[in-house]
Amino acid sequence: MDRAARRRAAQRRRRRRLHLSGGPRGDGGGRTEWRRVWAGLVTALPGLAAVAAVLFTWVSVGQTKEELRISREAQITGRYTAAVANLGDDSADVRVGGIYALERIMRDSPRDQSTGLSVLAAYVRAHARLPAGRAQGAGADVPQPLPVDLQAAVTVLANRPVDITDTTRLQLRYVSLRGLADMGDLDRARQDLHEVRSEDLVLRSSVYRANLLRADLTGSDLREASLVDAGLGDALLTGADLRKADLREADFTNAVLSGADLRGANLSDAGFFGNDLRRVRLGGVKAQQATFSRADLRGVDLRGADLRGAYLDRADLRGADLRGADLSNADLSGSRLAGVRREGANLTGANLQGVQSEDEGSFQVAPPT
Repeated sequence: MDRAARRRAAQRRRRRRLHLSGGPRGDGGGRTEWRRVWAGLVTALPGLAAVAAVLFTWVSVGQTKEELRISREAQITGRYTAAVANLGDDSADVRVGGIYALERIMRDSPRDQSTGLSVLAAYVRAHARLPAGRAQGAGADVPQPLPVDLQAAVTVLANRPVDITDTTRLQLRYVSLRGLADMGDLDRARQDLHEVRSEDLVLRSSVYRANLLRADLTGSDLREASLVDAGLGDALLTGADLRKADLREADFTNAVLSGADLRGANLSDAGFFGNDLRRVRLGGVKAQQATFSRADLRGVDLRGADLRGAYLDRADLRGADLRGADLSNADLSGSRLAGVRREGANLTGANLQGVQSEDEGSFQVAPPT
């Protein structure tokens, strides 16, 4: 081989060595670059490990939450099944326990609230059903006092939280709830058992300030019931028997009362705002300071009613029978008491002392009969 060929072969070998070594000997550029790459990888390893740990934790937390949710739902289902089973027990104490267990479930699981309310309402309808004769207006009596389990069920229903957008009605048609009473004594017992907050005690555990908003109590027997400060707005009380019921401070805004019997009821400080009361029996009611603003009372029997200090402003009283009623200090501003063709209110023997009216001359006092 000539000298030129040997030189070319030597150059090829040198280039191959340079390629394999990453550069000329003594340069170190290739090695430095590799060292930088490896150093970067080593530096990034803790960050990558942290990211992996975060991802693992996120997946683990999500899986744990799902497992807890499934476990919680299974637990609530078990509690619900046990509570419903208790409602069919022969012992009243066990039934009451089942009722309050359902209340606790409804507090712990809002999504199950409607189901719990439906079950309790069905329980009341099944165990407090009016006799067929009474439901048809025969006037059959019901036993007293109200059984403790029914009292407890109605208490839970009456203290349910109600969303302003909720239009659900409590279906309590034609039930016998005569003598429904305040459960103040039970409140104190429940405070020890369930650690109820003192400010929630009365509101959550008694019929006082009962929330019966939009309840359907059509034809129900609520004689002598205690529903002080009850919320009965938008309730259906058609044909309900509320004789001698304690309805002080109750709110009847937009309630339907056609055919209801409130004779002898205590309506002191109660509120009727624009209600149609034409077919309501109100004889002998105690309605001191009650509000009947814009109420339609045409032809209503109010004989002997105690209306002292009542607000009857802009009420329509044409044809109402107010014989012997006490209207002292009542506000009759803008009320319609007189009209044509014997439509005037009968105020014979009524006490009109201190009555406030824009036009007292409009009073039409019928002659004694």
